[in-house]
Amino acid sequence: MSIKLYGCTTQGMVHPIGLDEKNPEFAWKLQSEDKNVMQRSYHITVRKVKSREIVWDSGTVRSSCSVGIKYEGMEIAPCTAYAWCV
Repeated sequence: MSIKLYGCTTQGMVHPIGLDEKNPEFAWKLQSEDKNVMQRSYHITVRKVKSREIVWDSGTVRSSCSVGIKYEGMEIAPCTAYAWCV
């Protein structure tokens, strides 16, 4: 079984710059050639790009939800680039 993630967004944007949102929302889509494939859980990490410091690790969350996942980490600093993965 192969699953592909695509369409990852933050606040509905693919590569947002200058977000003022303190708790942005993440979303993604799944694609599989197999039938009846569903997500059972997710794990998100957010880190500062420059220092690679992890500012949020959601841990494994048992959920089929892949839309509207709220950031719950350290306060987002201004003028700082972040990257996230799921």
